[in-house]
Amino acid sequence: MDLMLGDTKFSIKEENIENVIKAFKKTYSKNANIKVEDINSIEDVFWEFGYNVFTDEDGNITDIDNDSSNLPGGQKKFFSSIAKYVERESYIILKTDDSQSKFIFDDGKVKEFKGEVVFCNKNLGYDRILAILNYILDYACDLYRVR
Repeated sequence: MDLMLGDTKFSIKEENIENVIKAFKKTYSKNANIKVEDINSIEDVFWEFGYNVFTDEDGNITDIDNDSSNLPGGQKKFFSSIAKYVERESYIILKTDDSQSKFIFDDGKVKEFKGEVVFCNKNLGYDRILAILNYILDYACDLYRVR
């Protein structure tokens, strides 16, 4: 299944970019699939996991975008390795055809929330609609408490 990037709000301050590179190299130093000795820039770090970075005139990362429609596995480990340097309240949504994960960065950690995409070909009754609305409200309240 293709893993695609959904909505994002992502930023890293310029003064943390070298720390991100070091943290990435430390986490993946024993990974045979990633040659950390070839990683020399923040662009190289994000390229390993399928992303392009966008920066402002001060060198701060202001957003990311995917470079293909199929991102590699291991995204949570990647985000966890750099979470300490990602700005608070940044988030990334990754989607497949039938599910999605939202990664929220807060206090140097990344939290993952998973959801399912469900298609229904039946008419929804009143009880089912209320159950769905209650689920949405519970989910929204959980996200609010995380912030």
